[in-house]
Amino acid sequence: MLYDLINYFLVLTVLNVLIPTFFARLLHYNVLWKGRAEGKYVVLTFDDGPDPLYTERVLDILDKYQVKACFFLVGEKVLKYPEVARHIVEKGHEIGVHAFRHNLRFILNPLVTRAELIKAYNAIKEITGVSPSYARPPWGCFNPFFYRECKKLGFKVVLWTFMSWDWGKTTAEYIVEKVLSRVKERCILIFHDSGDTPGAYSSAPEVMIKALDMILNRLKSDGYSVKSLNEVC
Repeated sequence: MLYDLINYFLVLTVLNVLIPTFFARLLHYNVLWKGRAEGKYVVLTFDDGPDPLYTERVLDILDKYQVKACFFLVGEKVLKYPEVARHIVEKGHEIGVHAFRHNLRFILNPLVTRAELIKAYNAIKEITGVSPSYARPPWGCFNPFFYRECKKLGFKVVLWTFMSWDWGKTTAEYIVEKVLSRVKERCILIFHDSGDTPGAYSSAPEVMIKALDMILNRLKSDGYSVKSLNEVC
């Protein structure tokens, strides 16, 4: 009986998560994964914030290069750190919905998906006054309900062109090499401005911030501009 239940759960997981995620991540089904407008530019996105230790430092670097980004925020963190969330908006950056809580229930339980999206949206709207128009699921993992609920709620689903691998125990030089070796026109880049989500290394954002400065400096010297999602998608 237990063996049958385990097999049943595995089959449901494959059907509910792995297949939709394969279509989204590898086949880019119904997602934004690069800019639609032509030009030599990249788009910057940040996941898992707001974070009281790291988000403000990211904002300082973006100010230094006079560029804008989209921050995909976790709803419960928005309520916990409202001043940081508001500062993102005050600086002129875009806001997207990540989830209300960054956990597996969002992915594995379809019944939770809509509630999580709505709670995250409401938290962001209440604290910042912004109505987000973009969504990105935790870890970039999908279930069939995520597409449906995003369409109902009017969200465009945004992924990325390639991973920056900035959430693990690594070095700034490694992240810089990973990004600059693959960057090309119209890329949507992904970074993480918080290290307290499952699977992340706690001090990874510290390394990412150092890498971000080097990456933006190099992109500028190579003739790339940085565009917002609203400009190119």
